[in-house]
Amino acid sequence: MIGAYGREDFYHWAIKFEGQIVGSISAIGIDERNGCCEVGYCIACDQWNRGITTDALKAAMSFLFDEVGFRRITAKHDIENLASGAVMKKCGMLYEGWLREHYRRHDGSYGDALAYGILKKEFLGGAGESTGFAGDKTEDLNG
Repeated sequence: MIGAYGREDFYHWAIKFEGQIVGSISAIGIDERNGCCEVGYCIACDQWNRGITTDALKAAMSFLFDEVGFRRITAKHDIENLASGAVMKKCGMLYEGWLREHYRRHDGSYGDALAYGILKKEFLGGAGESTGFAGDKTEDLNG
């Protein structure tokens, strides 16, 4: 992986907060032909619910849209990790679908994933916090 940092199409950053590295964020599944990528992130449990991941995702999206020139960014999260979906919504991403048995978990079971996406014109247009779309199944998860 270290050798990949020399490539122009490798986007992987540390998330730093109060002088400490608390997580990472990266662009994966890059599709240059269609101008899109997927972002993935992780953060230390003791740093959850502090807005750190939201700030990191907004910064990464800004770079990927403005500097790299992507026109679309997607992300997905395990259905049991609703906080990750909230981060995506706060960054203006819209719910786009439910992926059944998409992730293999550490215990060997399979979990569904929820997919989100945003277009460059939506991000640059100041879409703000997402309201989802008609038929947004994420509402069903909250009871």
